[in-house]
Amino acid sequence: MFQSIDLDDDSFALSPSPPKLTKKAPVKGVVKAAGKKKAEKSSAGTASEDPMDVFMDLEKEEKENKGKRLSIEKIYQKKSQLEHILLRPDTYIGSVEYTDRTPMWVYDTETDRIVQREISYVPGLYKIFDEILVNAADNKQRDPKMNLIKVNINK
Repeated sequence: MFQSIDLDDDSFALSPSPPKLTKKAPVKGVVKAAGKKKAEKSSAGTASEDPMDVFMDLEKEEKENKGKRLSIEKIYQKKSQLEHILLRPDTYIGSVEYTDRTPMWVYDTETDRIVQREISYVPGLYKIFDEILVNAADNKQRDPKMNLIKVNINK
């Protein structure tokens, strides 16, 4: 259901009553031409495709269209959630580039102590690790039987 607000010059004057809502009449006789494109896309985007092919397609199109203007359909494409995350991870987890050397507290295995050192790290990976610990701490609040948080990282 679509509703429109009738805004005329009197609507902007200070008045105690809100603007009146009017219903728009549905437009008849308009045929959508985009129906064909949706059918083409749904047959092209099957679940068996490798999500990493997104990167290959972009590189291939850049090489093919060198010097040519890209069409709107090529620039703005509907992506699956996984494709969008893989193409733009910094939107979700932060930077994926190494930082400059920053002082941080780290565990020293030789002395069996936590020491402060200057390290270079990837903030996105740090955020993922932090999220794991925060979720574990939240779970501890909900479950008093929990007595250990153990995180194994395989290099």
